[in-house]
Order: sequence, then C-alpha cells, then structure tokens
Amino acid sequence: MAKLDWTRDETILASDLYFRLRDRGIFKSYGEIEELSIYLRTLPIYPIADRPDNFRDHAGVAMKMSNFQSIDPSYTSGGRRGLIQRNRIAKLFGMTL
Repeated sequence: MAKLDWTRDETILASDLYFRLRDRGIFKSYGEIEELSIYLRTLPIYPIADRPDNFRDHAGVAMKMSNFQSIDPSYTSGGRRGLIQRNRIAKLFGMTL
C-alpha cells in the first residue's frame, strides 16, 4: 500500500496540538494525541479503501509530534540534538531522511 503523506490541513492540526502540548511534554499527553488521531481518521482526505489499518493512529500522530520537536528551537536549544542526530544515525545506515 502506498504511503499517504500528511496533507497541509493535517499538518496544521498536528502543529497546533504540538504547540499546545510542548511545555507539558508531548508524550505525557496520550489523551490529546489519541483525540487528534481519531479526528484525523474521520476527515475525508484520503479514501478509506486506500488507508492502511494504522492510518493516523496514535503512534503516527506521536511520531509527527516528535518530528516537530526535533526542529523546535525551544527543544534543541537546551543542548538536545533533535533532527541533526537522527540524520547522522540514518546516514550510518545509508538512509536519507
């Protein structure tokens, strides 16, 4: 099954949630992440027949939050490496992210 990229609208909704959660800790906010997951699955963005079983599930939304965090200056300025470290590790395995 083909990968279904996040649309602009989905990304805006996810970024809004990220900015509301980032000071509390995004991974301590299971409820809000699950709510967004449920909502995203109700949107008529991709045909249901084209969606994998894990389409925009909790883990996928949490990964999107992690992606935002990895480029957020308020997170990376504290000495955290974020995206830079992930890309270095990916390069070791011959991957481009």
